[in-house]
Amino acid sequence: EAGARAAAAEPACAPALDAWKDRGRWLRLQRGMSRFDVLRLLGDPGKVSAYDGFERWEYPGALGARVNFDDRGRVAGWIAP
Repeated sequence: EAGARAAAAEPACAPALDAWKDRGRWLRLQRGMSRFDVLRLLGDPGKVSAYDGFERWEYPGALGARVNFDDRGRVAGWIAP
């Protein structure tokens, strides 16, 4: 019962610290998702790079795991770990 209360107290938009390591979460990515959707799904990226109006979120320890966003801040593509 205490565990159920603790789980209910966590915000619904806060993924586990290593959520990005879960391959199933990467399978739920879709083109057109917002940055916020990706943040809820995979958590904070280890590095963010911006260039020519585009943005790339890189996830640590996964040798190339990344999400690319277009100039509207929507998912344009990704490479899963």
